[in-house]
Amino acid sequence: SYEEGRVQAAFRALEEWAGRRGLLTPEARWIGMSKDDPEIVPLAKCSYDVCLTVPRGTQAEGRVEVRRIPSSLYGVLGI
Repeated sequence: SYEEGRVQAAFRALEEWAGRRGLLTPEARWIGMSKDDPEIVPLAKCSYDVCLTVPRGTQAEGRVEVRRIPSSLYGVLGI
């Protein structure tokens, strides 16, 4: 959710998971995906996915899921 600190905590948790598996490579890309529009959905019910690109064959474990994001055009903000 968008609750204070939850998105940052999710990034840290995924970073720790990926680091232990050697997945934090120069090729890896971080992706944040907001699934809801906070102008329409109450903030307490908005959801956000924290993602990291991983090589094919990477296995999910614990709270981490491996999903494929469909090919499309996406807006990207590099900071």
